[in-house]
Amino acid sequence: THGFRETPDGRCKFVSAGLESREIVAWLMKPLMKWLVVLVVLGGVVALLIPKRPRAERFSVGPPLPAGKVRPQLVSAWDVAVLLAPDGSLWAWGGSEFWKMALLQNPTVTPRPQRIGADSDWVKIRAGFMFALALKADGSLWGWGWNSSGQLCTTATNRIAKPAQLNTETDWLEISVGAAHCLALKKDSSLWAWGQNDRGQIGDGTKRNKSAPTLISSQRDWKAIS
Repeated sequence: THGFRETPDGRCKFVSAGLESREIVAWLMKPLMKWLVVLVVLGGVVALLIPKRPRAERFSVGPPLPAGKVRPQLVSAWDVAVLLAPDGSLWAWGGSEFWKMALLQNPTVTPRPQRIGADSDWVKIRAGFMFALALKADGSLWGWGWNSSGQLCTTATNRIAKPAQLNTETDWLEISVGAAHCLALKKDSSLWAWGQNDRGQIGDGTKRNKSAPTLISSQRDWKAIS
């Protein structure tokens, strides 16, 4: 039987089969506590069996480096990173497959930067799918990597292992690249493009690849490219 009964102090308690409400709660909690203990023990065993992840090394920022000759630039090709260091030198690292590693001086997968050439007068660097374009301080235009559509100013489909001067002009000011085409500004604010043009990306009104810088228009008021 169950119901309510009055206590000596005048309060009302719920009673079931002669048991007070506190006793009922305690009776219900006994099996729950047993299962809780079992779950805690199982959790500890599982935690011991799962291998722990190695603790990440702490990262700290040191004092700023002194200003170099040029502002450092980091660009990415398909799976190779190319760095223009503050001292004006070029470096590259990464790679996963030989044909994608055309930018590396020694084509091999490397997690450590490889020096690209021996020059230290580079000022700008851009990277496309499997090639890179660079400017030197004297305004000359250079490139290396895999030439597939004339982006390295040659009609041959081959790999240029290290930076090669693309023409004899020394008045280049800005450079930009797509997957396999190039854009450039000269100091006279003229706009030039070359390389892959199957979708008209060069902007000369045709769909033929160009293996040499092509003047896009007669205007001389271009300010920037990207």
